[in-house]
Amino acid sequence: MKLLLLPLIFVCTLILKSQDGLAQCVTCDSISEALKKPEIVESINLSNQGITQIPDISVFPNLKSLDLSYNHIVSLDPSLKGNSSLKVLKINRNYGLDIVEFVNFCNKSENLEHLQIFGCGIIAIPFTISNNKKLEKLNLSNNKMKSLPSA
Repeated sequence: MKLLLLPLIFVCTLILKSQDGLAQCVTCDSISEALKKPEIVESINLSNQGITQIPDISVFPNLKSLDLSYNHIVSLDPSLKGNSSLKVLKINRNYGLDIVEFVNFCNKSENLEHLQIFGCGIIAIPFTISNNKKLEKLNLSNNKMKSLPSA
């Protein structure tokens, strides 16, 4: 009997069967996979894929979670800022993320509940992030901030 060793890191993909019999993802690991039926996609994991730009996510009306961690993203796509269904965003270890765009994103992300942005070289966080009443979890560790804004 052969023993098959699997990598320690794997991503679980939830598959639904649509009425036409084709498997479709609710949680996808690639944009091409997600574009097969964008209206049912709720979560996309694009971590560790070497991407430098955030893909246009406006085609995913029900997207609730997006993981862009461990890439080379420095700029936030306008479609990300306007996505009202997005509740979870992970952009960890994208060192050099543009602080002005990050501030604008924070100001326009009223439905965001969970934001992970550790290890991105962020030097400041806007006071206006406190306007986001739904934000429950915020991870800003391993950045260059010396203090948090006071209320």
